[in-house]
Amino acid sequence: MQKLKLAMSLRFQLLGTIAIVLLGTLLLAAWLTYRHALNKIETEMVAAIGVGSRIAHNAVDDVEEVVNPRRRLELLVADFDGDRHLKAFIIEPNGQTNVQSKIGADESEAPAWFENLLRYDSKPVVLPLPDVFDGFGKFALQTDAGNEIGEAWSDIQLFAKILAFFCASGVAVTLYILGRALKPLRLLTSAFHQIGTGNYTPRISEHGAQELVELARGFNQMAGRLASAESSNKQLLAHAETIQEEERIELARNLHDEISPLLFCVDVDAMSIRRIAERADDEAIVGHANAIQSAIDDLKENVKGILGDLRPSTLHALSLKDSIDDLVAFWGARHPSVHIEADVNRDSWGAKIDDAVGSIVREAVSNSLKHGTPRKIAITVSEASECVALEVRDNGGGLKCPITEGGFGILGMKERATKLGGMLTVEMAHDKSGVVVKASLPKTNEPERAKRKNEFIEAAVS
Repeated sequence: MQKLKLAMSLRFQLLGTIAIVLLGTLLLAAWLTYRHALNKIETEMVAAIGVGSRIAHNAVDDVEEVVNPRRRLELLVADFDGDRHLKAFIIEPNGQTNVQSKIGADESEAPAWFENLLRYDSKPVVLPLPDVFDGFGKFALQTDAGNEIGEAWSDIQLFAKILAFFCASGVAVTLYILGRALKPLRLLTSAFHQIGTGNYTPRISEHGAQELVELARGFNQMAGRLASAESSNKQLLAHAETIQEEERIELARNLHDEISPLLFCVDVDAMSIRRIAERADDEAIVGHANAIQSAIDDLKENVKGILGDLRPSTLHALSLKDSIDDLVAFWGARHPSVHIEADVNRDSWGAKIDDAVGSIVREAVSNSLKHGTPRKIAITVSEASECVALEVRDNGGGLKCPITEGGFGILGMKERATKLGGMLTVEMAHDKSGVVVKASLPKTNEPERAKRKNEFIEAAVS
């Protein structure tokens, strides 16, 4: 969940910010529209009263020609029929209003809640008329904001549609721009993940916004330097291993060429002393000479053992195939009830691979016999594409503990494989009858001088 939050937070933060801005804009626009509608309605109503008053006064200017004042008042009221903002009526002497004009039809009827929101309270305005109309009723005007509220509702609907289209198109454009802008970041995240796994080959295309171009350029430079450093480290490691091997070879050569002759000379001198003492019949000297010779024999064995330890690998004396055959014979003699077979289709793939393959096979077979009760162990070493494939399969019933809890043996096998850039897996067989150890090691070309060094070591030991 945390990873998902981190991976998507930038997009959601940007969209959230835009949404907040749009919401704030909508609220501000709604408030301004509301205030504008109130001001407009008030202005229109005041203007309507003023226009209606002038119309009424102009209609009764010719009072000298008025024959029927009551009829004239009724005609004056009728003149306001259809007016959208004014209603005219006659207030009878008894206070009733029997005659009134009809308001013009409302073109856009607003909902009740909107009318209540913009409700405009108006009071009748009684217009003073000439004295000739006294006793026939009073002429009054009253504003009606219904049509004006309907216009405001129409304007708000149009404004809302335009604003909704603007918001939708703005969000769509924003999503499109964010998608294009964040695509390099997604590629960069994937590339960083590959860098974290040790793969320094990913590169980011340097195009787009200047900031992203600089970011991609910096990543590419970093990846190039990491790849160069990795290559240098491998070369240094190989060089260090070569130097270490050469030092061991040199030490073995010195032991063989310098210490062994000296021991031989001491052995000859001790033999000469013993012969002289035997002729002189001096048993004490003979005993000391024999002790010296015995010590010399022990020293020779120790030197031979040291020379054997200084060899780069015990597999180098024989080919990989012969070494595995010897291993099969060794365990076969000690466990005659277990059928061990080996299929190695090549004598050698170089000292490093042979050493790793031999060690993995030896550990896998040992683990199988130690932790299981196999009746059969099959060893296969073959060449597959650009790698050497190894498999050790048994039917010993599987491991006693989960494979993920493997001990130092499994860890050691995996370290030998990964040291050469390969991989190793230990898993249960599909039928749960045993364990399968699989390894894949990239092929390397060993220089010929490594073979010559191995031959020299073997000659020194012999």
